[in-house]
Amino acid sequence: MKFNDIRISTKLVIGFSTIMLTAGLFSFYCWTQIKNLHKLSKANDNLMELIISLNDIKINISNNNFLTETDIKTINVSYDKCENFLNELNKIIDNENFVKNVEENFKQSRQIFNSYITYLYNYQHNSELHLTKEKQLIDLLNDKTNINKETSLLLQLINEKNKYFDINDPKFDKFLTINYNEIIENKSIKPEIKNYIQNYFSTFNSLKSSWDSFNKIKKEQMDVLNQLPIQIREFENKTNDEINNTFIETSSVIVVFVLIALIFSIILIEIIKRNISSGIKKVKEIVQNVTSGNLSIEISDKYINRKDEMGVLINLISEMTKKLDEIVTSVISGAEQILSASRELSNTSQQVSHGASTQASSAEEISSSIEEMSSNILQNTDNANNTEKIASKVSEEIDSISKKIFSTVEAMREIFNKVSVIGDIAFQTNILALNAAVEAARAGEHGKGFAVVASEVRKLAEHSQQAANEINYLSSQSLQLAENSSDLLAKLVDEVQKTALLVKDIASSSIEQTSGTEQISSAIQQLNRIIQQNAAASEELATSSEELEAQSNQLKEIVSFFKVKSINLSHNSEKEIKKEAQISEKKIITPIKKKENTKGVIIDLGKPDKLDDEYERF
Repeated sequence: MKFNDIRISTKLVIGFSTIMLTAGLFSFYCWTQIKNLHKLSKANDNLMELIISLNDIKINISNNNFLTETDIKTINVSYDKCENFLNELNKIIDNENFVKNVEENFKQSRQIFNSYITYLYNYQHNSELHLTKEKQLIDLLNDKTNINKETSLLLQLINEKNKYFDINDPKFDKFLTINYNEIIENKSIKPEIKNYIQNYFSTFNSLKSSWDSFNKIKKEQMDVLNQLPIQIREFENKTNDEINNTFIETSSVIVVFVLIALIFSIILIEIIKRNISSGIKKVKEIVQNVTSGNLSIEISDKYINRKDEMGVLINLISEMTKKLDEIVTSVISGAEQILSASRELSNTSQQVSHGASTQASSAEEISSSIEEMSSNILQNTDNANNTEKIASKVSEEIDSISKKIFSTVEAMREIFNKVSVIGDIAFQTNILALNAAVEAARAGEHGKGFAVVASEVRKLAEHSQQAANEINYLSSQSLQLAENSSDLLAKLVDEVQKTALLVKDIASSSIEQTSGTEQISSAIQQLNRIIQQNAAASEELATSSEELEAQSNQLKEIVSFFKVKSINLSHNSEKEIKKEAQISEKKIITPIKKKENTKGVIIDLGKPDKLDDEYERF
């Protein structure tokens, strides 16, 4: 794992843990050395106390030839102190040989002291016994009866004896032996006195022997007591040297350790500082670029691939800049689109406003046309009602005519029948005339008049026949015409009734058209109001679109502060937008013109004839 991949907290923990561990080791080392110094110092203190206690023992022993019980107790207390100090030293000092030697010498000294006490007690006992004997001997010698030259010498020896104990002169021993022998060998001295003298010198010898042993023990004790401080002083000097060496070594180690720790800490801190500060500087650089509006900054992979907090932060900031780049790009594109849309909206709103005005005028014209049409429709309604009345009247009259024609047809048929009878009569008359002519011819002269009458009758019958034929022809023609007229009138009645119904329907439709035109007029008026409102709204929309255009321009200027990578809007596109805006501004909505040559309502009855031309157009 690379150092850059370690988390900052872990780096700081490693750094501070290393420093703390180093400080802990250093503190442990210093504590160990201080402990050693304290131990050595305490050992020196104990050594000094030991020396002081030994000097107290030495002083008490050397200054007093005869120790009292108090002196012995004091010396034993000193020995106990020394023993305690030795026990402490045994715990403190690692030098077992030294402690062992000192303990052996100390034990030897105490054993000697115990022997010394024993000899002292023995000496004191012998001294008391000797003093008793000496007192008895002195009392005996001081008796006048026993005074002589030897006794005087003996008294002198007794006095000299004390000098021996005071100065401890070995010459006195020889001197005392010579004089003692002379006194014993002197026959002038009474046996009783000799016996006292022998007992005295016997106790003296014992005392002297005790004294010598006591002095020997005392000398041994003093030698040991003299030797112990020397050993202790030597060890104390060694301890002082060790303390100095330890101090120097510790000081040197502390200096070296502090220098190494300082250098190591500086290096470690510098590494961590550079590692962290490099990321912070990069973050600062990115933030400064973002602050200055540059969103197109590229971040190297060595920062992106870092796994620590700075790497995560740089990745997040990189993602943020990318998102900001996309957002700003979208905002710029949106601003340009809004600008274009606002321009188009402005142009459209102007067109809508112009169109609304045109529509308003057209709506007014339509409203007036609708009103005129409504009046025409009312007139059509009146005309249709009148026409319906006329058609009804015509239908009634035609029906009456039809009935009369039907009666005429029947009369004509009757006439035709009658005329046919007349024709038959004329034919019969003609035949009779012919028969009469024939008979007149047969009659001759007598039948000439009758023949003439018969001829006239025949002529009249012929004329009647001819007239009857003509009447019959005319009757048949008239009957045919009457029948045709009757049929036409019947059909005409149906057509008139249909026309009446149609006219009635036209009247109803005209009433409905009147209601519809009124509604249309109301709707047109409402539409006119709406159009006027739309015109006002379009004007407001035009104003708002202009303001939107200004705002979008301002937004574009604001967003142009940022430098992005993915914006591709060129000046040509802006020119195209302006060009489209100019073209849209030139568009003019053609107003709806009112038709001047209106022909009114055309009524077509559905027949291919000219009957419809008789109706008025309105």
